[in-house]
Amino acid sequence: TEDYTDRIYLSTKVTLDGLPPAARVRIYTLLGELVWEGAADGAGVAVWKGVNRAAMRVASDVYRVRIDSEDKSRTKKLSVIR
Repeated sequence: TEDYTDRIYLSTKVTLDGLPPAARVRIYTLLGELVWEGAADGAGVAVWKGVNRAAMRVASDVYRVRIDSEDKSRTKKLSVIR
């Protein structure tokens, strides 16, 4: 597992690129609550629309992004500022 520097996204759509194709992407609150789950497409891109599993906009906060592929797992921090 690797930690990366915080990233700040000002839009409500977050594009995660450079991922392994079909990588599993999960976004959690810092308390460990699952916010969103998806997968990278064949080009290694996953798009999160800034909503939780109930389709409600998430609050400004810091989230953890967990990326799992066949050969590697990593964690990034993501700051959402509304």
